[in-house]
Amino acid sequence: GVISKEVEALKKELDSHGLGTDKVQIEVVGNKAVLKGSVADQATLEKAIVAIGNTMGVEAVETSVAVEAAPDKAEKEPVFYPV
Repeated sequence: GVISKEVEALKKELDSHGLGTDKVQIEVVGNKAVLKGSVADQATLEKAIVAIGNTMGVEAVETSVAVEAAPDKAEKEPVFYPV
C-alpha cells in the first residue's frame, strides 16, 4: 500500500518519544489513527495512544496492538525461588 505523509509523520512523531514502539504500525482512516503491531507492555501502549492522540488532526485512536507482557501473565501466583 501507499504510505501517506500523514502516516509517516505520525510514525516519526511516535518514534521520537522513544517508547519502544518500533513494532507498531499506523494506519490513518479519515481523522482516526489505527495502531497495529505489538508493544512490550500496557504502559507503552497507553503512552503511544496519548502521543498519537495529541497529534494535530487526529480525532480518535483505535488500537489492535498486541501487548507482549499481557496482564494475564502478570496475574499468576507469585513464584518463590529457594535461595
